[in-house]
Amino acid sequence: GGSIRGGVFPSAHVSASTAWALIAWRAHRKSGAVVAVLAAGIAVATVYLGFHHAVDAVAGIALGSACVVLGRWWLGRRGEAGA
Repeated sequence: GGSIRGGVFPSAHVSASTAWALIAWRAHRKSGAVVAVLAAGIAVATVYLGFHHAVDAVAGIALGSACVVLGRWWLGRRGEAGA
């Protein structure tokens, strides 16, 4: 009783949607803008609907962003195109 239903730290949905938004933004700005709006909506909705606390969504954004930065760094070190 009293806990957020389904809540996990950080929000995996927010992490994934943030990563997709950043990748889409890099590939195509107009599509990336649409995906970024959807990702923001996911972050807000998870809190508003009671699935997560706000800190879970913020941590999800940070994790998704860090994964994109780390992935680009790693691909760059391997010499792969598009990193």
